[in-house]
Amino acid sequence: MDPLAAWGTAIALGTLVLTGIAAYPTIEEWWKRTRRGIRVRQITQAADPDGLAALELLARRIPEHERDSAEDILRWFREVDHETKRGTCRLQDYFLIGAVRDHVAGFAYVHYYPLRRMAFFSYLVVDDEIPEARDCYVSTAILSKLVRELARGRNPCRQIVTEVESPDALRGPAALRARARIKHFKMLASAAGLTLRVFDVGYSQPRVSLDIDSAKEAPMCLLCAFLADGKKISELASEEYGKVIDFLVEDIYGDQFQHDPELDRAYRSYLQTWGNRMKKRSTQPISLL
Repeated sequence: MDPLAAWGTAIALGTLVLTGIAAYPTIEEWWKRTRRGIRVRQITQAADPDGLAALELLARRIPEHERDSAEDILRWFREVDHETKRGTCRLQDYFLIGAVRDHVAGFAYVHYYPLRRMAFFSYLVVDDEIPEARDCYVSTAILSKLVRELARGRNPCRQIVTEVESPDALRGPAALRARARIKHFKMLASAAGLTLRVFDVGYSQPRVSLDIDSAKEAPMCLLCAFLADGKKISELASEEYGKVIDFLVEDIYGDQFQHDPELDRAYRSYLQTWGNRMKKRSTQPISLL
């Protein structure tokens, strides 16, 4: 039996957490399950009961040290809504929930930056107690909806970026699980019409604070899902890889401390140094695995 047949999925802070699935649905099977009641919709209000239920699912499925707090997520949600209404927002947030028989069975939280045509995948969490979620039907439905949304408009998305735990930084069963996570995520992405590739370059996630004692750079795998012609791509020019690093520096990690000007300047300075180090690790075209 394929070891992946024993696991389900959730991405938390870019880390794929596996928990118990049966198999990947065929299109025919997925359509039958959809007709049985899988409903995917976008959460647009912070007080939406389904959105709050999704955050409760996040707290139940993901350890506290591996996730953002519900309070922070709701604050970001309100900030994006406020900036969007003012016309100053640089991103579009997608908080998609998948419901089965009126129960929230999973959700995805993705941040899309139209000017870059890049998105960052923060969370994909499913309820392992619901069969349709455990068997990947819910996650496939959510991802399929996400792909359709990101492909629309004047600036359709070209790449979705995320981070997962690096197998090379682990040993024994932990390394096997990390490799299985990547394999699982690739198959899940393929079921939703995406082509997922791993940058074959030494990558470390930046520190999320300036407290050197409590925060360290962590070896990770940097992944990129291509929304078009991804199967034809086997390598990426170093300049294009540099654009991904710039995206992480300026848009994903860079605004964490904007409420504190002094800390914001110090952290952005650190991120620039980190980004330059990441770019220098490869000056040649980067293979995509």
